[in-house]
Amino acid sequence: MLNLDLLFWASTELRDPRLRDIATAHARTTRQHHIREDSSTFHVVNFDQHTGNVKAKMTNQGYSDSSCWSRGQAWAITGFAQTYLWTRNTTFLETARTCADYFLSHLPFNGIPPWDFTCPQDANTPTDTSAALIACYGMLLLHEAVLGLGESSPYLNAALHILTSVCGNSLSPLARFRTSRVNVPSAEHGISHESGDLEVDMGMGPETILEGATINNYEFAPRKWAMHGLVYADYYFLLVGNKLLDMGVGGQIFDKAF
Repeated sequence: MLNLDLLFWASTELRDPRLRDIATAHARTTRQHHIREDSSTFHVVNFDQHTGNVKAKMTNQGYSDSSCWSRGQAWAITGFAQTYLWTRNTTFLETARTCADYFLSHLPFNGIPPWDFTCPQDANTPTDTSAALIACYGMLLLHEAVLGLGESSPYLNAALHILTSVCGNSLSPLARFRTSRVNVPSAEHGISHESGDLEVDMGMGPETILEGATINNYEFAPRKWAMHGLVYADYYFLLVGNKLLDMGVGGQIFDKAF
């Protein structure tokens, strides 16, 4: 769903409606087969390549085939919101809204989603900050879309709640610049000490802005990756910040929040 942006953009730039039709058909197919009646999502749908019939619905990174992988739910929110902005088809907007409402209704009090919404949860359940930030961005798109239709929107406050929670709990330790010490021998003055190359000291933290992301915690995964940094989380963290600036939502709110 997130890749459809490229097809819609290319269709506009090349004046090629065929690309737009492909993107729209993909969104309709995804909506039909990936979205459950309660607006949760299947992670993977396996289609027969010759007939288009559904062969299986399963997970590859979530808890189980019948569970709701939180990053997949976030992809749905943002993907269908973006598709609505290109097509103005309110069916896609409604799908984004119901997926967002499911996400919010299953969000823990602390505002950071678990890696899977319907996995057994306790104090050691991995979180996924990438799901949080992807959903956060989608909700900002939803907020603008809903306001554009003259309706009230809960999605800006929801996005700010998630963002504030992530910033309060999942920022990596601050890095710092440092210079190495270089010994320089000379015949006249013996050994002198000079500053060497400028380096970045990451300390004991990951080389990411955010921690607390989970790539894969599926029971049968060849390798699990949980509670670490992840590029999706950092990318959407920056995208959310820029989007808030574009919306005129900024300093005074976050000064109070932090």
